Amino acid sequence: MAESIDGPVGLRSRTQNVTNNARDQDKVIKLLAAIPESQGGKRDAWKIPPLSGGDRNCPKFVADAIWEFQTFWKARGVCRIVDGVVDPGKTTIRKLNELASSAPPQPKPSTDMIVLIKGWDPKAAGAGEIDKKGGGEPGIDVPSAADLKKSIEQDPQYPKSHVLRVDYWFGGGGRANPHTDPTNAVVTSIKDALRDAKEGEGTFGTLVILGFSIGGRNAVSVAQALKADVPIAYLGIADAAFDDDKDPTRTNGGFSPSQSHNFFQSLTNELPGQEFHGEVKGCHNVPSFDNMPEFQERKKKYDGQLWSTKKDANNYFDQQHKAAVRLGMQQLIPNARKIVLGQSVPD
Repeated sequence: MAESIDGPVGLRSRTQNVTNNARDQDKVIKLLAAIPESQGGKRDAWKIPPLSGGDRNCPKFVADAIWEFQTFWKARGVCRIVDGVVDPGKTTIRKLNELASSAPPQPKPSTDMIVLIKGWDPKAAGAGEIDKKGGGEPGIDVPSAADLKKSIEQDPQYPKSHVLRVDYWFGGGGRANPHTDPTNAVVTSIKDALRDAKEGEGTFGTLVILGFSIGGRNAVSVAQALKADVPIAYLGIADAAFDDDKDPTRTNGGFSPSQSHNFFQSLTNELPGQEFHGEVKGCHNVPSFDNMPEFQERKKKYDGQLWSTKKDANNYFDQQHKAAVRLGMQQLIPNARKIVLGQSVPD
C-alpha cells in the first residue's frame, strides 16, 4: 500500500526546516529502509529503521538520505531538482512508493555467534560469569570482543544480512570449584540466541566456541552439553586445563563439531598437584608443542632445580602454560574469523 504524507519532510537546501510531522518522517524512513542501496535507498544501512526526530525536527541522517536519494535519481533523469525535501504527491514520494513496493524481499537475518571462555582462577571473583566488558588479553594475542566483532563485520566477505554476536566469559569450575563452572550459563545463553533468532523470523547461522586454560575445559563441556541441539561449526581450545588424565570432560567425547583444533603442551603434567594438559577425545588434536625449541629450552633450564622449591615449579608451569596458550590463540582467533566469514580452515 502506497504511503501518503500530510506535509513536507526534510531540510530544504539542507538547511531550511519544513513541517516535518513525526508521522510523516516515519513513513519516509520506512520507505527508504525498504529500498536497496543499488536504487538509492538505505535498506542495508538501516536494517533496523531509525526513529524520527519528532514534530518539527528532522534528523540530519533523514535529511541526508533524502538528498542522496534525489541526487541518485536526478542522475538517472527521474528527479528534476534536488532540494532535500519529500513533498506530498510529488516526484520523490511517488518514486519512493514505486521502489518500496517492488523491492525484492529483505533476506532473513542470520545470527552468527562466537563464544570465548577465558582462563580464570576458579576461586576468583567473576569466575564462571560473562565478561560484560569483553576485555582482550594482549599477552596472549586475544583481541577484545568489540575489536573481534568489528574486524569481522567490516570484512567485505561478511554478508550484510548477518548479525554477529561475540560473548566473552570467565572460565571456572573443575573438581575443587564446581560452583563456578560456567557451562550451564553458556549453554543457556547460546540456546536463548537460537530462540531469539527464530522468533525474529531469522536463522541461527555459525556457532564458534573457543577456550583457553580452564576456559578450554569449559568449552569442551559446553560442546558436550549442546550435543546435537545446536550444530557447532568450530571448537578451538588452547592448553585446556583438566583435573587429571582421567577427567571425563577430556576422555568422554560426546560431541562432533564440524571442525576443531586442540593446541597443547604436556611437559608440565609431571609436576605434582598441577592440572593436566593433553589430547581431548572428539577433537582434532594438533601435535603438542613439547618438542618446540622454546619449550625444550625452558624445560632444560628448570631441570635440576624443578623440585627445589614450589616457587620454581610454579614459575616453570606458568611460563610453559602461557606460551602454549599464546601459540594456540594465535591460531584460533584467525580460524574463528575465517569460519564465520565462510572461509576454509585447514586441519
